[in-house]
Amino acid sequence: METVELTEFEDRQCYKLKLVWKSGREAFEYFDAETGLKLGSVGRNYNGNEAFERIRVLADYEELGGVLIPTKRIWRYEGWPHEQVLTITALELDNVPDTVFALPAELESGSWPVADAIAEAMELKPGQVVADIGSGIGVLSVELARRVGPTGQVLATEIETDLVREIRAQAAFEGLQNVSPLLSDQSFTGLPPTCCDAILLRFVYHEFTEPDVMNAEMLRALKPGGLVLVIDALAEGDSLVNGRGNHTILPDVVVEEMVSSGFELVKREDKWDGEDSRFAAVLKRPRP
Repeated sequence: METVELTEFEDRQCYKLKLVWKSGREAFEYFDAETGLKLGSVGRNYNGNEAFERIRVLADYEELGGVLIPTKRIWRYEGWPHEQVLTITALELDNVPDTVFALPAELESGSWPVADAIAEAMELKPGQVVADIGSGIGVLSVELARRVGPTGQVLATEIETDLVREIRAQAAFEGLQNVSPLLSDQSFTGLPPTCCDAILLRFVYHEFTEPDVMNAEMLRALKPGGLVLVIDALAEGDSLVNGRGNHTILPDVVVEEMVSSGFELVKREDKWDGEDSRFAAVLKRPRP
């Protein structure tokens, strides 16, 4: 943490504090120069591969339950014309039963249904190498790494350097040594030839600006017989371009583009994870 300067935030003189995480992620917090109270923060959020600025404002401090707290909290997001406002009118302390903190049964058992379904669709086995393309902050990469075990490996790719750092930090936090973050772009996966037993693309394929190039990259990275699982959001409406629109895509387009690139369709589910708005397709690299 480092105090950067004395500046203005929400029309108040503030000390601007820079915070840098071990992962490399940065954010700024603002503290009132007169009272020392925190007035807000500025950082970045991610929507898939897209980064946008997030501003949080803390205001109207009052003493509630013997604690001085901001009773108004405001969130603003870059590119969004609205703001979210939360107003606190009352506060209760130490009035929560212990049962509230009990983990759901599926977490107690160590399972996660979504990750289990993905692992089953990809036919994952201990010791395999799997790629998580467009892995975000690495939440699913970690789950895949647990399923392939210490003798396996997860290659987690992202196009943002900040996200690559986040993936590395996530794996370190979980104590996993078998997650390898890789920097990629819209025409290069960063995956070595014939390195993967399976590849996952979860809500990523619709972002490809050059699908034929990326499909060729994935085909090259797969071992013969290796599988690709594509999970995406179903496109609807009349304003689609090349079967894509508003972070969605038509399943027919995914299958057609990938088959044209040399993949074979194994199976397709038009209702993934119980959601009509999601679909999944499993394809493979043909054996010689």
